[in-house]
Amino acid sequence: MIPARAPSVSFLREGHAMGHVHSVFATSFNIEFSGRIVHVGAAGEPFSCIGFTLDAGELARLLPRLKAGYVAAVQEGILRIYTLDGVVELDLNAAAVVDCACPQIEVEDANWIFIQLSGQGVAEKSGLAGDATATAAVTVLACADWRGEEGTRALDTLIGRGPGLTPSGDDFLLGYALALKACGSDDDLAAHIVRASRGRTTDVSLAYIEALAAGWVNPVWIDLTQAVRERRLVDFDRCVQVMVGIGHTSGWDALFGCAVGFRRARARAFVPASTLASSE
Repeated sequence: MIPARAPSVSFLREGHAMGHVHSVFATSFNIEFSGRIVHVGAAGEPFSCIGFTLDAGELARLLPRLKAGYVAAVQEGILRIYTLDGVVELDLNAAAVVDCACPQIEVEDANWIFIQLSGQGVAEKSGLAGDATATAAVTVLACADWRGEEGTRALDTLIGRGPGLTPSGDDFLLGYALALKACGSDDDLAAHIVRASRGRTTDVSLAYIEALAAGWVNPVWIDLTQAVRERRLVDFDRCVQVMVGIGHTSGWDALFGCAVGFRRARARAFVPASTLASSE
């Protein structure tokens, strides 16, 4: 059973594509189709904007059969994975489509999020904590336009920085770009990071920033912004806890980037455009 899919994987229902199993984890796996990563997770777990979910029991039975490198093919919505003990067939056509559109928020909401996240100690809990070079780059992005010389150097410093499937620097930049995009402050940053990241970071990190550049985010971000609009602190904290449960520090890294991005968006909103133009 395929409970749900993200709009970003609509290409799997169109025509024919060949790929392979990219990576297998304890509770999920990734498939790669011509450089595009598709995440397959369990229904009921945090939903990924670059993939689809299976019934949890079905996924648990499937995972022991998979290894990285196994051939995968999709035609007219039917995904086939060729394992050593037979072919796995998954019909994506009946999957419900999940809303993954990047939400928009007002400046006063950005200010509220910034205050709440600062109170959570996101900087100290990030994987970038204690990294003086990264801290200097973050400070630049909090205060200066990324299009300037200092800003582009700061972005370059953070891309691919840190270990893991999604390095801390990438997760920070994802949150930072998401915050600016949500505030309508910058629609070009994610696309710039995509271009700058090719060949410099992991396939999975690149997949998520590509999704953001196309306008997609994990639905937990949508839930968080809705809680912010209605000032529902309990629901906001619940969303934060969902995020920080992702990866070793990935959730904290993204929330740190989000806090800095909202700080930047807030600053831009209250500084006259003429002043920004002359100072940046």
